[in-house]
Amino acid sequence: MDSEQLKLEDKKISIALMSSFVVLMVQYLILVSADLMGTTTGRSVQLLSKTVVVTAFAYALPIVLRRNKKRCIGTYLAGISVLLAHYVMFPENNVHQQQLMLPLFSMCLPAFIYSSTICDWKVLRDIMKKASYIVFCAGVLLGILLFLGRASVGTYSMPLSYYLLLPALMFIDEFLDRPSLKDIVFAFLLIVLILAVGSRGPIMCILVFIMLKLIGPRKRLRYTDLFAYLILLCLVVVMALSLDQLLAYMYHSLDRVGISSRSILLFSQPQVYLAGRDALCNRVIDEIADSPFIGIGIGGDRRVLEGDYVHNLLIELMADYGIPMGSVFVFMLVLLMSRFFLSRNKDQYDMFAIWLSIGMVPKLVSGSYLESMNFWIVLGLMSRGVVTRYRHP
Repeated sequence: MDSEQLKLEDKKISIALMSSFVVLMVQYLILVSADLMGTTTGRSVQLLSKTVVVTAFAYALPIVLRRNKKRCIGTYLAGISVLLAHYVMFPENNVHQQQLMLPLFSMCLPAFIYSSTICDWKVLRDIMKKASYIVFCAGVLLGILLFLGRASVGTYSMPLSYYLLLPALMFIDEFLDRPSLKDIVFAFLLIVLILAVGSRGPIMCILVFIMLKLIGPRKRLRYTDLFAYLILLCLVVVMALSLDQLLAYMYHSLDRVGISSRSILLFSQPQVYLAGRDALCNRVIDEIADSPFIGIGIGGDRRVLEGDYVHNLLIELMADYGIPMGSVFVFMLVLLMSRFFLSRNKDQYDMFAIWLSIGMVPKLVSGSYLESMNFWIVLGLMSRGVVTRYRHP
């Protein structure tokens, strides 16, 4: 098969993976702007959104099956075997395990399989950039409606802030490689919107990504790049020295247009507010201590927390599989990541940094790996690198 055909196939797979990012943002814009949350019409919009994503995945399915049918079969056999074993071993978790079946088998495992079959990361990156512009436009439009008082997301919106994370990282990545006014302005608008109506998790992800970029391999810098970085460094120093005043100014400015920023208020506090997640973690850790070798099984944290989950990937793995096996999984993740941390290929490293910040870092403070497509996408991309030589972007 020639390279053009491979790229065309990679494009179809990449579109399938990115379709959920675009569709979810557009769906959220429609639901919020038309005040359709919880209504019959809103549920119809959500059903249509799911249909679009399923269609995109179905369109690329023949390519995925042709490239690696064994991986597809093996992944589902492994998933079914693990869940079935836990279903028998931990009957007290059965209700929660049944609820996890749909997201795990219909979203997470397909995301892992599809991402692990992409040969050319440059193609994926191109689709990510196009998806980022669509999400950016939808996000800014919703932001304008929020600032004008024509729409409301309540006290804050965690989904919206995570929807905006992909374009924010892409624009920051572009700026750090080739400084331009457009990219920094777009990134700034998204960060302000996240701070205004979103949660703190995406801000942490953005900071982690910037740190990873700064310590990673770099291209040769032009004098114009150095000048742009010098100006940016001066701005960062000034902002850091006057952070309290800056946060207060932003909070009061947003408050004047009717937006009370929860994130800015929490960032302004001298103590770190954990939103009760420390209590959730402690309860699950106590349960793990009572059964350290086999854990409390998949869905056990939901049983212990009465429907909630632990919001921490490391603790969730220890709870699901016990400390010995959970530690093995953590070690395997670290081993997979180390290959990319140590990579001197800048393009490969940058893609890893983006997806680590989108799919892995958020799971340390929010969500569950059993319901996160993004986590399984980054897992698929990393696992692909173990067995196949890449066509690097």
